Parts: sequence; C-alpha cells; structure tokens
Amino acid sequence: MKHGWVAVAIIAGISIWITHSCTKSGTDDKISNLKGQLTDAKQERDKYQMMLAPFEAYAIAKYTNAPLDQRLELYGQTLSAITNALASDKPVLHLEINGTKIGGYESPKPGVRIPSSPILLNTNRQIAMHIFNDSETTAEHISVDFIADIAPTNVLADQWILEPRNANGWNHWHLVATDSYGSFQVWFPQTIEISQNFKQKYLVAQFIIHADRSKSRVYSINCILQN
Repeated sequence: MKHGWVAVAIIAGISIWITHSCTKSGTDDKISNLKGQLTDAKQERDKYQMMLAPFEAYAIAKYTNAPLDQRLELYGQTLSAITNALASDKPVLHLEINGTKIGGYESPKPGVRIPSSPILLNTNRQIAMHIFNDSETTAEHISVDFIADIAPTNVLADQWILEPRNANGWNHWHLVATDSYGSFQVWFPQTIEISQNFKQKYLVAQFIIHADRSKSRVYSINCILQN
C-alpha cells in the first residue's frame, strides 16, 4: 500500500510540473508577442513624430499667443483653410441662350462619352449667348465653341473663328473674350444667326465654354428654328 501511494505522488508531481511548464511556455509566448507588438507600435509612433516635428516647431513659433497644446491644431486649421481656398480658386461658368439657362455637364476625359439628350430650344434663327461667371474668382480668357452640322455659309458670325471639323465631321467655330470678367459678371459673345438658306427646321448643336483654370462645360442643344 505504501508503494502505491508513492507512485501516485510521483505521478501527481510529474503532472503538476508538466502543467506548469506548458502554462509558463504559453505565457512566455504571449508576452513575447505583446513585446513585439509594442515595439512595432513605438517605432510607428516615432516615425510619425519625426514627420510631425517640423510642423510642430513651426506652429509653436508662429502661434505664440495660443496655449502650447493648441498651437499645432491652429496650424492644421490654417493649412485646411489654405487648401480649401486653392481648391475653390477657379472660375465657375454657366451658359444662357436667348434668356434660357442651359443645363450642361463637365467635359469628359478623352475617349469617354457622356450620353445626353439635346435640350429643345425655340429660336427665331438667332442664338444669343450670355456666359456668367458664378464664382468670386476672376474669369480670364473665357472661350466658347459652337459645333454643328451646318455649312459655314449658313452661319452669320463674322467674329467667330472657323476651326477644323470635329471627329463627326461637324463644323466648329471658336470665340475668345477680349476682357476678363470678375465675380458675377457676364460676357455677351457675338450672336450667331442661322441663314434662311438653311432649310431644316432643327439644328443640333454643341456648345463648350471654358476659362483659365475652370472646368469645361458642355451643352447639347436642339435648336428649333421658328422661321
């Protein structure tokens, strides 16, 4: 009986030792992993602190009247305001024809087509355009393109420059403003008149307006000739 209890004690001791060893090994692995993650996090933090250091030094020197812990935030707000101002520093144009504001779309990238149904516009053979600068930024070198399937002899517009035909074989006229137009000012390009020799009732045309730094706007219009 005595020898049996000794065997049980030995087995129990071995079991406790094995359990302790496994537990310690698992704990060591977890600790090792945590240490590795902590090291990576510290390295990442140090990298961003090095990147941020010049901005922080500038902010501390510039915003001397603000609490120290708020200076970097003030500098960030200033940079954000400058970025927004640069982004908005572009003229925004819209087109009206014969007193009707025309809906358009941004000029697509080369090779990209934007399908659109031409706007119906009743006209007495005159196409009178107003191009508005809707922004607070001066619009310089405003230009307008008139593209249509019509012979040059049927278009009465001597100030417009006849350009090479477009990919569809349509004739193309171009006109550039001689002046700059400030905030909410309007340019009145020379009115285009369609000759009576053009016998069709409908004239499908495309207009493109643009200014320095502005986005080009494209307008598809189906002119219904009344006489």
